[in-house]
Amino acid sequence: MSKMLTQNGKLKKTSELHGVKIMNFDLIGGVTCPFAGECKKYCYNQKFYKLYKAVRPKRVDNFQKSQQARFSLEMLIEIIESQATHIRIHSDGDFYTREYLEKWIDLASALPHVVFYAYTKSHPLINGLDITLENFILIKSYGGTRDDLIKPDDRHAKVFNTAEEVPSDYIIANDDDLLAIGENKKIALIKH
Repeated sequence: MSKMLTQNGKLKKTSELHGVKIMNFDLIGGVTCPFAGECKKYCYNQKFYKLYKAVRPKRVDNFQKSQQARFSLEMLIEIIESQATHIRIHSDGDFYTREYLEKWIDLASALPHVVFYAYTKSHPLINGLDITLENFILIKSYGGTRDDLIKPDDRHAKVFNTAEEVPSDYIIANDDDLLAIGENKKIALIKH
């Protein structure tokens, strides 16, 4: 059975900085981004696929596995075996159905010692869900088709062209992924 979790360079660097172990789970972007909007124009992962063609089949495989009934059990085992302290859900892809989102909520509930977090534009799938788990953190991202569902006090992220454009009440999380789940709920990301 091939592993579903990986650790990209940024997450490895952040893990070392904080003395934690962050693993990530990625899907194939586009196909699993039902509420993508303007972000499609500058999608980092679409460029990434062109540079690193070997990555795409792995993410397609993850997408197929995520649709299977045994996904939650296999992911639970893999998280435990990896000894991850944090799971970054989707550095590529998004929650594509409510059922899929609920699988992750159930995993977070089953593993309260692991922090699960995700950037998402799937706001319609989240609205109405009572997610009260302290270890399941969603960062609502602007740039989708339903930005109107982001409330001013929601934890959210915006993409800026340069660091000079970032308002002073935002924190730039490009180099330290855990800043996105810290005290400041306003996250800035600088375009790659």
